[in-house]
Amino acid sequence: MSSCCMFCRWFLWWRFGKTRPRPAEVPGSSTANAERSDRGEALCRNTVSSSSSPSCHTCLPHPSTPLPPLLAAPPGTLPPPGRGHFSADSFRHGETLCVYVCVWKNLNVIRACISPYPPPSPPPLPPPPLSSSFICSVMTLEAIRYRSGSLQILNQLLLPHQTVYEDIRSVQGAYEAIKSMKVGSPRCLHVAGVGSFVLPPPHTSTHTEQGVLGLILGGWNRGVLGVTTDLSLPVQVRGAPAIAIVGCLSLAVELRAGAGGDDPVTFIRESLCHLTSARPTAVNMGRAARELMEFAENESMEKNSEQLRESAISWIEDMLQRDVNDNKKIGNYGAQHILSGVPRDSVTVLTHCNTGSLATAGYGTALGVVRSLHGLGRLKRMYCTETRPYNQGSRLTAYEAVAEGIPATLITDSMAALTMREMDITAVVVGADRVVANGDTANKVGTYQLAIAAKHHGIPFYVAAPSTSCDLSLESGRDIIIEVRPPEELTSINGVPIAAPGIEVWNPAFDVTPHQLITGGIITELGVFLPSELQAALTGRLTAL
Repeated sequence: MSSCCMFCRWFLWWRFGKTRPRPAEVPGSSTANAERSDRGEALCRNTVSSSSSPSCHTCLPHPSTPLPPLLAAPPGTLPPPGRGHFSADSFRHGETLCVYVCVWKNLNVIRACISPYPPPSPPPLPPPPLSSSFICSVMTLEAIRYRSGSLQILNQLLLPHQTVYEDIRSVQGAYEAIKSMKVGSPRCLHVAGVGSFVLPPPHTSTHTEQGVLGLILGGWNRGVLGVTTDLSLPVQVRGAPAIAIVGCLSLAVELRAGAGGDDPVTFIRESLCHLTSARPTAVNMGRAARELMEFAENESMEKNSEQLRESAISWIEDMLQRDVNDNKKIGNYGAQHILSGVPRDSVTVLTHCNTGSLATAGYGTALGVVRSLHGLGRLKRMYCTETRPYNQGSRLTAYEAVAEGIPATLITDSMAALTMREMDITAVVVGADRVVANGDTANKVGTYQLAIAAKHHGIPFYVAAPSTSCDLSLESGRDIIIEVRPPEELTSINGVPIAAPGIEVWNPAFDVTPHQLITGGIITELGVFLPSELQAALTGRLTAL
């Protein structure tokens, strides 16, 4: 061991003293609360001050009321030599939010405590660890919140652990939210040799953020443990119907504020063109843009600029209710069609990605079919895939299922074929981002292999999508533009690298399922059609893009 390392260990021993591992705690117990209070006070007494960390102060006494941690703390106690361990907790004293951090490194304890100034209007702390009762209490959860002139969207990248709504104040804000999957990770604190840990959302307290960033752990500079940060907090809008709704509602927000002046038609045209470019594979935004543009041009012939703005806003606001109504029809048609083909009383369904309330204005498409089956008392169980790399199945579909008491089981993507063979799957139901004239369907990557496995096992394979997701201008799936996502989405989770550095990555967001594999049918709000029947059924109702 080098003399420098020996000196560091001696100094830390002398400065802080040897700390024993804390005993296991039962969250919410009186013993745990007392020990947390003791730890908080002890840490406060040993707070490290530094001129380069102006936000570090002596913490106030720990209150007796237990509060949930703001920073993720991995389980375990003191690690063996050469291993690192990070722990963090938080508490409030009056209006002040206090956060304390412990870092174990090579059997030494480097301790620090930060106590920010109170925020002007402190919001409630994040919820405690998920439980059935907690989830049910918040699952009036909406992906989109809108009232005239105001739009908020749920940041789905933070689910299921945090429920954060973000304001969308402009068309550009909506464009970035729709596009933002490319940076998709919560803010993280990275400590080299120790690990990476999710920080609380920024509205908790700006001083907390500054304190963590300015923290000089153990009186040493950042180079000792290599503290770096990723402060990007992206907002994610996903689901083809939701993309179109959020994009158009952001336009309504700007129109309500008087955007476009005396020429709102030009403003609407330019805004819609910009929004359509955010996610090229999903057809709904492009169709909504065309229909809204035609409506605005027709209205401009008879109305002045202010009247035109009001008409466009009303057209956009009607999209919300139209989407919910269409989704309920899809759910009912799909449930009836699946039940008509089976003699048994209950059915077992497998689905992929998230196609529920979080991907639409409400109810959902493929998950809407599952909801309808459950509502009829005919659903035995739903199996949902985790859906890598963004884990929409494990984070979102499982979340919705637990919230509504839908019997569900989560599986990995690679378990789907085995599940079909062993779990008596009645039908596979998936959503769609684009269905073309011959029935070929673009959906979340992984759908194609599910269709192949379903065909092999003789299981009906359904696509559930509104007619607005059908694009009759394209003849086959070969014409669909497939979006390729950044490699970081595959090589890391929540900002934590999981792949070997330097590995090449191919990360398409979607794949195309040939129409021959869609054996159950395509479920729309107009009914259920075989791929060969789709074009005839929709011609005349849809405007080809």
